[in-house]
Formats: sequence, structure tokens, C-alpha cells
Amino acid sequence: MFYHFIVSIGTTIIITQSFLFEEIRNRISSNSNFFGELINCPMCLGLWVGLFYGLFYNCEILPLALGSSLFSWLISAIGNLIVVMGYYYDNGDEIEQEK
Repeated sequence: MFYHFIVSIGTTIIITQSFLFEEIRNRISSNSNFFGELINCPMCLGLWVGLFYGLFYNCEILPLALGSSLFSWLISAIGNLIVVMGYYYDNGDEIEQEK
């Protein structure tokens, strides 16, 4: 179950945030608001990826789907926070001078 959980989270992060799927995400977003939001949201897509993996590998579906959703969102939020903090600390003086 743990490995399915990790694979589900990894798959979600790769689809929602990687450069590999950027063109596909942009194309889907331009064609459909609903699916565009789904494929760009780690929490939303994590639920569906967890459900798919749970059904495909015949393991506990609901804990895998909910856990995948929660931890995909958490990892995404922490990663984005680190990127924003890095940008701020690299360009903080320039940002303060613009005000």
C-alpha cells in the first residue's frame, strides 16, 4: 500500500507541475475549464489518480485516493513556498526598492 501511495503522489506531481506535461495541460486548459482546473490542481487530480491506482492495483481505494490528494497538495504547497521564498531572498532588495 505504501508504494502505491508514493507512486500515486509522484504521478500527480509530475502531471500537475512538470515541464513534460506543460503543453498537454495548456491544451486541456484552453479547451475545457473543468478539465483544465482538474489537471492543474494537485489536490483534485491526486484524488482521481489515487482512485485509479486503487482500482487498478486492487488495494484500499478510499484511503489511497484521499491520502494521495492530501499529500500531493501538501508537497505542492511546500515546493511552491520554497520557490517563492528563494525568489524573495534572491530579489528581496529589488522588491523593497520598487515600493
